[in-house]
This record gives sequence, structure tokens and C-alpha cells, in this order.
Amino acid sequence: MLLLVHALAAPSVDLCTQPALDVYAAAENARWANLEMLDISRTAHTLSEATTVTFESTTVSLGERVQATGRPGTLKPEATGQPLEVAVGEHQGTVVCFTRSVSGSFHNELAVVRWDAASWVPRNGGEPVALPQFQGLIHPSYLKPASAAAP
Repeated sequence: MLLLVHALAAPSVDLCTQPALDVYAAAENARWANLEMLDISRTAHTLSEATTVTFESTTVSLGERVQATGRPGTLKPEATGQPLEVAVGEHQGTVVCFTRSVSGSFHNELAVVRWDAASWVPRNGGEPVALPQFQGLIHPSYLKPASAAAP
């Protein structure tokens, strides 16, 4: 899945509030509708009371410094405020809360990460672009503790 990382356009939006998650879910559903996909269930996000989330062998905790791993996806222009789609790469941030994503009978636990201000590489290559700190949702399987990051 390449669309596992999402963020809101305004870096100051706190995704750890239900009103912000409702706005996020509406934007996500509109994005899927624009792709003209048939039989897509509407997605809803709710805050989770969890202090840790485990997926297979990966556990992430609230307040933990994490690093993205593998190919978790891209951030769209409406998320970053940039004219280009940027690759997530191995950026670092802090887990600030957890959400539960529900689409039909499919349930998914997601981490909200406050990504550090950094240079991000456009998806199709080119010069890096500087982005301010922002919050975004990511599946825990694409995270590891920042302390476990090997050089």
C-alpha cells in the first residue's frame, strides 16, 4: 500500500482531536470518490485511548521518537502545501496519539506522528523541498524507534 501516510494542509491542525479527524476523513473520502472507485466504503477515524499499538512485531508508544521505514508512501500537495508530491523516506517524528480507521468491516490502528521540519524529496525526483513540522497518520508497520535507526 502506498497511500498509508496522510497529513492535513495546515501544519497547526491537531489530528488528536475528533473534529480534526472528522475533517480528515471527509477529505480522504472525497479523494477516493475523485478516483471514481466503485463500491468504496466511507472511512471514519476515531481517537483511540491506546498508549501503545502493536502490529506483528512492531510496537510504537505515545511520545516515542520514531523513524519511517521502507516505502510507506507519499504526501500529497494538499497535505504539504507544496506543488509536488513528496516521498516519505526515512524522516523522523514523535508519536502524539493513535486513531482507529474504520472502512466497512476493515479496522486499522494508525499512529499520528508529528513529523519534524525537514527537507523532503519530490516523489519523481528533483531538488528537496523544506517542509515545516506537521502531523500525519501512518500505519505502525512503517515505523521503528528512532534509536533503532541504523546509519
